[in-house]
Amino acid sequence: MYRGKYQTLGGLSLPGGDLRSKNVGNRNLLYFAKRLVALYPNGLPYKIEPLSLTLQERTTIGDQLGDQAMFCACPKADPVTQTLVGYALSNDRRKVKLYEFNTKYVAAEPREEAFAGPMFCDDFGLTEKFAVFFQPPVKLDGGAYGFNKKPLAEACTLDKGGKTKVYLFPRDPAGKRVELEMDPVFVDAVANAYEDREGNIVVDLIYSEDLPWAPGTAAAPAWTRADFSPSGGRALGRLVLPTTGG
Repeated sequence: MYRGKYQTLGGLSLPGGDLRSKNVGNRNLLYFAKRLVALYPNGLPYKIEPLSLTLQERTTIGDQLGDQAMFCACPKADPVTQTLVGYALSNDRRKVKLYEFNTKYVAAEPREEAFAGPMFCDDFGLTEKFAVFFQPPVKLDGGAYGFNKKPLAEACTLDKGGKTKVYLFPRDPAGKRVELEMDPVFVDAVANAYEDREGNIVVDLIYSEDLPWAPGTAAAPAWTRADFSPSGGRALGRLVLPTTGG
């Protein structure tokens, strides 16, 4: 939500047509495997010196993430397997890599899955068997963004006539992915996810019926206009998702 996350005017006006977003490392703090890092959506983690709490350089976690990895700010700890599960979007947002780190911060071979179009998400759900992603139906005015006429926030709109896609990616490489659809919403956060006795996935989430960032210009950060009131256009809901499709 800071200047540079979705609000930077860039595109072809910058050297090389730079379409990247800045990473200010301020969304989440994580202590895992005796390391403290600061996280921000779609960027590399930042090391934090634990005694002084000084923000240090970015980290690729032992070269396991690429130099330009769009890592998530909301990895999930699995208390059963003692692993940390996170994801990184590809630069075009059409693919995702799922990482599972052990207590020494060593990841198993990352799994790659594909989305039906660019993905805009800030969180995901994790259960014993699945990683759960919600893809809102977003329209992007690529010309206006690429030619520096609009920042990313203003170039995106939620397609009210579309459907939010739900992806259930199996954590077991031998498992099968499941795709579902629901009414067009943007999922702001996933509060909880688990599998019930019938094998369905139950997800508690916070969602909006529009995109959460407020339109604006590159000169002013989105949080100066965003509605953070108790209502704020957001709602808490529970979904029960079948793992057999439908």
